[in-house]
Amino acid sequence: MEQEFVPPEIVGEAMPEENSTNSRIPTFFERPDVHMVEIPVGAGVPFGFEVVSSPEVGISGVYGTWRKSYDNAALPDLVSQAIG
Repeated sequence: MEQEFVPPEIVGEAMPEENSTNSRIPTFFERPDVHMVEIPVGAGVPFGFEVVSSPEVGISGVYGTWRKSYDNAALPDLVSQAIG
């Protein structure tokens, strides 16, 4: 007998709808369930991670990222600095 697929529960905030009055989408680091730590390398590296889980399936995991957040408006300056 085939078991029905149940998608995993994603912990965190859903992205706002395109027609939402809130035009600013929070960065990954600003999401409510992101845990922040600092990696003690150099001046310190910000590291954020979020837990995802599916109790129905019995699995969970973590994903994350490090470095500063950049929105689309700030991205061209970041790229310019990186490539000189």
